[in-house]
Amino acid sequence: MMLPAPGKYSRVIHGRKLDLSYILPNLAACSGPTDNKAKVYANNIVDLIEALNRNHGKNNWMIVNLREEKVGYDPSIVKDMGGEFLYRPFKDHSPIPLFSLLETVVEIEEYLQRSPTNVVVVHCKHGKGRTGSIIVAYLMFKFGLCFREANAVFQERRRAFRTGITIQSQIRYMHYFEFFLLDKKRQQFYRQLLKSDFCATDVKIRIINPSRSLLDNANNMLVTISGKKACLKEVENMRITYYCAVSCEPDMVVRFDLNLNSILQGLGRVWINTVMEYIYQYLATKQSFNYFERPRSKVKKNPTQVAHCLVAIPWSELDGFKGTKSKGVKLLESVEIEFTATLKNTEDMVSIQRQLALAGMLGMKK
Repeated sequence: MMLPAPGKYSRVIHGRKLDLSYILPNLAACSGPTDNKAKVYANNIVDLIEALNRNHGKNNWMIVNLREEKVGYDPSIVKDMGGEFLYRPFKDHSPIPLFSLLETVVEIEEYLQRSPTNVVVVHCKHGKGRTGSIIVAYLMFKFGLCFREANAVFQERRRAFRTGITIQSQIRYMHYFEFFLLDKKRQQFYRQLLKSDFCATDVKIRIINPSRSLLDNANNMLVTISGKKACLKEVENMRITYYCAVSCEPDMVVRFDLNLNSILQGLGRVWINTVMEYIYQYLATKQSFNYFERPRSKVKKNPTQVAHCLVAIPWSELDGFKGTKSKGVKLLESVEIEFTATLKNTEDMVSIQRQLALAGMLGMKK
């Protein structure tokens, strides 16, 4: 699909060239501006606002700030000088939680739909990972692009880096979003799962084919699941297993740190969305379904659904230091994350599962 050209807008204010990249005529990315005049290497928020007012006029633009670590400037400056401000803070070097990603994309679309002259500028700290996630997701949502196509557009038009999204967990979440957008039944299933008290518990982390040094230091490995420490369960058959009875939110982060000589060394981490992983497994498994049993009867018989899910992550898809690919020497083949998914059975849940099972039986796209 042909996208509109980004347009030619001024990026020079008072002789200074701003880090401002138009991805679309009404959607731009930049690095985090500041109101600290001493930081000459960063966009000054007043300069950025002057550029937006000159390019688009007052009351025609909105800045979306994604920085959790530091806002960077006083938001009242934006409003006082003729713009709108939306603050959606997310962790640096991490994926944006799936539901929050969808919410933010919809908020941007709603603002752009209010007027054909409206423009949105998105930034995080450097205007790369979190900013790229929002903009790439918007391109997928608005124009029906796949992740590869949308990321290529962002890479080409984001002048400062031209690298696109590179953090493995952020890429994984973009594929979740792509999968979510492909079919309305999946969207209904996902939303219904969020309403069903979905929970991931009894989490097991298996390190597959660890190196000899990792095997010898299994007791010195610190594995945390969404901030809670997992206990070493067993070491056998070239597998190290850790366990935690944690009850997780849909978005789960697993961190691996090795404590050697009282120095904690980060080996890697991985984010997954347990709801999407459950949907992947549910759709991939041939589900037996009694199409003649009424939903009310099925709910009464089984008020709670339980499923066991397994996610395999190769070493190459673990996030390194601060989201980079830097993980040092390869210490393991892959990581398996196993969890028990529990959800409340409802008539609406049974109905959507029935539709998905029927679509699969008829060879339709699920």
